[in-house]
Amino acid sequence: MQIPPSVPIKEVSITGLYKDAEVEKLRLALRFFQEKQKTLKAELKNMLPMEYEILIDELKKEERFHGTPLMLFKGSTSPLIVVNQKYVIKAQALYDYLYETYFYEDNSKMFIYTRRAMTEYARFFQENKRYEYVYMDFVIDHEKYKLPQRVVFALDMQNAPKTCKNFIELVTGTHKGPDGKPLSYKDTIIHKVWNNGFIQGGEI
Repeated sequence: MQIPPSVPIKEVSITGLYKDAEVEKLRLALRFFQEKQKTLKAELKNMLPMEYEILIDELKKEERFHGTPLMLFKGSTSPLIVVNQKYVIKAQALYDYLYETYFYEDNSKMFIYTRRAMTEYARFFQENKRYEYVYMDFVIDHEKYKLPQRVVFALDMQNAPKTCKNFIELVTGTHKGPDGKPLSYKDTIIHKVWNNGFIQGGEI
């Protein structure tokens, strides 16, 4: 449900995707809010897309959010802002509240927050040792893409070590088949791509 205009905000929980500029804009607003309201309970957390989708699915099942419009729970609407543990609001509603209560305004250009978001995203992978990285260069049969397009994969070595190890060996060409010959994804065909989802291919 939406927070009624007369209800004071005592607690704010913000969860959003890495690389989401709105999250970084909210981070600054939340810092201001905490300075003005010392008793405010506030939390801001970044997540990877899969973690975020799992969280949204779990929250939608909770009784406290029954009646909340589903559009506010879609992954594409990152960040998710929960006020007083039961109200789901949009970012603009929080900005409006801060303006009406403390005359808070932020006229910074959004590209500034985009840069901050990318920096946070890079820092996450630099500091998180559970991931290893490999890349593939994809050749696309389209006049718009003259050069190969590089895609970097972050592999979760903590949760799927054997799968990641196999994938790394296939990408780097160090994996060997039953006959002892090297197997790799090089020169294989991609059959289908789901936007924000999966890549199907790799028939080696």
